[in-house]
Amino acid sequence: MVILLADDKIQSLIDEEKRVSLKLSDFIPFKNKKGHKEQEISIKRNDGSEFKIIIRQNKTDPLNFSVILGYIPKNLNRLFRITRYNGKGHQHTNKIEKNSFDDFHIHRAIQRYQEFGFDEDAYAEVTDKYSDLPSALNSFVKDCNVIVPQDSQRSLFD
Repeated sequence: MVILLADDKIQSLIDEEKRVSLKLSDFIPFKNKKGHKEQEISIKRNDGSEFKIIIRQNKTDPLNFSVILGYIPKNLNRLFRITRYNGKGHQHTNKIEKNSFDDFHIHRAIQRYQEFGFDEDAYAEVTDKYSDLPSALNSFVKDCNVIVPQDSQRSLFD
């Protein structure tokens, strides 16, 4: 089943408070998968839907990573990627705007990309908010309203 979300719904999901019991340092990926390490955190919502935070990092290239905020609507088994904070592991091209770059960038679900039949998060913009996985996690937590336990709200650099 295809999920199509309007831009205002996407923004409200980003703005919604997401409380986790893990310390920020526990977000760093540790499960070994094919070619990368991964951490996945589920956050149940009152309506039966859930958020997923997925953190991946390439085993050989530490600047090749993704920090993903996903949303799984109630009674569906499909992850809708709301936003994705990527490292510098590849060149990205926005298919509608036809601009390309190879830098740190943030993907975001956009209604018009969904309407054109592209992946919901196919649009991305270059960012200077972070320069590695720990600083990307700090930006992600702040931007996506992720609330971590009080004693771990310090930056990963503290």
